[in-house]
Amino acid sequence: MGIKVCFPPQETIDIIYEETASFTCSLIFRMLYSEVGTLEPWMKHVRAQLADRVLLVIGMGNIGSRVAEKMRGFLKVKSYDVLQNTASELKDLIVSADGITLHMPKSQENIHFMDSEKLSWMKDGAVLINTARGAIVEEEALLKEIESLRLRAAFDVYWQEPYLGKLNKYHPDRFYMTPHVASTCNRFLEGCREGLDILIEDLSSA
Repeated sequence: MGIKVCFPPQETIDIIYEETASFTCSLIFRMLYSEVGTLEPWMKHVRAQLADRVLLVIGMGNIGSRVAEKMRGFLKVKSYDVLQNTASELKDLIVSADGITLHMPKSQENIHFMDSEKLSWMKDGAVLINTARGAIVEEEALLKEIESLRLRAAFDVYWQEPYLGKLNKYHPDRFYMTPHVASTCNRFLEGCREGLDILIEDLSSA
């Protein structure tokens, strides 16, 4: 008889792209920094122009490839994927990027993929975006970079949830956080319901 599995991945792809795009544009264009600057004291700063900036997409599966495709309208986009690139290419790509967005699964090979060495390759002022899995970034290594004021980051996923770690105190200006909601929207929930309806129908006719 076998086991039938229903999953609506398309809904997830679109909403995670939208969250990633929001993080990317906000951090590189420094909108979050501007918001903090309206508190006290009133602060002004020179913002970066998106068209001049380079975004590196790491992981070119369904979500990563959609992010790369859509973000080309805003920034210069480069990509890295273990199935498409050699490991020797990664350092030059990281060094060149103003922003890096991660779209890779949590596997034994990917745990702490962004470790202290790779984070050190990132240029001063660069941003790291993670809507994939918390474990693919080394938490303590990222903390050191955030504490040094060298990097900024935006995460929707964490090492433990709810996240109560040391990076918490840097929200929102250096470490922007959302509570693992990148894949949550009305259309996604409707897609889950549609998948459940299909599963129930298949089971009823079995």
